[in-house]
Amino acid sequence: MELVGLHKDGSEFPMELSISTWEAGGKACFTGIIRDITERKQAENRLEQSNEELKNALQNLETSQALLMRSDKLASVGTLAAGVAHEILNPLNIISTIVQMMMYEEKWQSENENLQEI
Repeated sequence: MELVGLHKDGSEFPMELSISTWEAGGKACFTGIIRDITERKQAENRLEQSNEELKNALQNLETSQALLMRSDKLASVGTLAAGVAHEILNPLNIISTIVQMMMYEEKWQSENENLQEI
């Protein structure tokens, strides 16, 4: 079992106590073994701390990955929007150029108001 022991100077330390019984000459005898487990407890604490740091690092990594995926999606949407805008603006520019040319021609002067609206 694990207990807390006291050094001669009064400081506490974690210890492991093992007790066993045996008989000798018809008498029950007991043996107790005390083992200082300070180093083991410190190693366990370091391991728990490292595990917690790894969990935090994993959570940060997952958050970063989600943000990166979102950024990639937004970049794709931006590329798509630019492509659609290009496909729409090309025909509109052609129409605008033709309308402007028609406005300068005399035969279309009667339609000038409609051409300006276009």
